[in-house]
Amino acid sequence: MKNSLKTLFSVLFIICVGLMVGVPFLHSSEGLVEETLIVDAYKNCIDGSLTSQNVRDTVATLALKSSTNYTVRLEGKAWFGQETGAQEDPVHGVFIYYEDDTEDGMGMRYRVLTPGESFSFTSSKHHGGGKIAAFIFDRWGRKGSSRNHGAFKLIVTR
Repeated sequence: MKNSLKTLFSVLFIICVGLMVGVPFLHSSEGLVEETLIVDAYKNCIDGSLTSQNVRDTVATLALKSSTNYTVRLEGKAWFGQETGAQEDPVHGVFIYYEDDTEDGMGMRYRVLTPGESFSFTSSKHHGGGKIAAFIFDRWGRKGSSRNHGAFKLIVTR
């Protein structure tokens, strides 16, 4: 357990240091702009054996506009491995990293978001607003041996 937490915090630190911009899907309704970030159970899964060189390519990211109000919600379903029925192993949510306008205008925040949940925040006034990043963590390191399936949609509205 201690090593799993150490790995998870190492991964979170790497994400904070440098993220790459993802490709959003844009939708507009009633003056609001909605962007959807797909968090794939296989492609965006960080496992306990992942090296720091691979983290940047694994995390799904989306660039944010500076000092902008956002609402974020999660939809979808995903599973570890290919098992179904009584043997299925559902992914219960995704890890989220984002920067908000608290503290010195660049507060780093982490949370786990489960399907149906949402939260709101105002993006950082620094670094062009920063990024929001999402990933699935599989402590057992099964990414290479069995194929996770399903996906979540992280819907980001401003």
